[in-house]
Amino acid sequence: MKRIRLLAVSIYHAAEQAAVGAYLHKTADTREQSKIKMLFDFIFFHLLLLVPLTFVLVLQQDTFHLLLGAASVTLFLVSFLVLNNTRCHYAAAMIAVLNPMLLSMASSFASQQDLSTMYAMIWILSILLALFTIGLRAALGLSVVLCLYLSLITCIRLYDVPVFVLPQYSADRSALFNPMLTACYVLLMIRVLGHHYRNVAYLEKLQAREKQKQFSELINQNLTKQFLILKGLSRSGQTEFQEGRTELLDECFAEIERQCDSAIGYLNTEK
Repeated sequence: MKRIRLLAVSIYHAAEQAAVGAYLHKTADTREQSKIKMLFDFIFFHLLLLVPLTFVLVLQQDTFHLLLGAASVTLFLVSFLVLNNTRCHYAAAMIAVLNPMLLSMASSFASQQDLSTMYAMIWILSILLALFTIGLRAALGLSVVLCLYLSLITCIRLYDVPVFVLPQYSADRSALFNPMLTACYVLLMIRVLGHHYRNVAYLEKLQAREKQKQFSELINQNLTKQFLILKGLSRSGQTEFQEGRTELLDECFAEIERQCDSAIGYLNTEK
């Protein structure tokens, strides 16, 4: 189990470096880095979730949802390409959040306007992803799209409008798979959101440590400069004293005192 876990972690980090590593090294803003990591987590684990789902769809010969799955994978890959080529995470995030939102609506509509918890979890996760990676306006825009879709379903059911339903659709099959898929999306939400906040704290800690390191290096440089000056003044004072020229000793001692006060000030600043 330990080897499997290490293999999974190494695959995850290798995929992260290949997909968004260049962008992460480009920016020093911890907030932006955490957004990129959250976007990658969402796409990576969503693609993992599609693997067993695709296997089930192949067994059931569900061509419609297989096409939706292929379209979803393609759009996720396009999101990564946009991120790597344009270095604009907003455009990549917009593609990533619209992908599951719109395709799940198409699946819901073709599955006898299914509004079960499974689809609700996908929509909620997409809106939350938009909120954290893009902004409030994007989240509100997706919420409006969702409200319009729900209003459409309400009108269809209210007025008994005949609509297309998949031939493979079965209420029994939906009742069987929806709870399992709902649980998977709940775990996906916990993983993406929970890891996002952990990334924020971890990256801010690294940034604070790097700033402290740079500050300490600056203090060391200044102190080294002060000690070199003191060393030079001490040698000059010694030379003046040995040669009997004591008139400059007071100036040397005064300058040594000033340099010591300056060095003490640097040390107090570091504390």
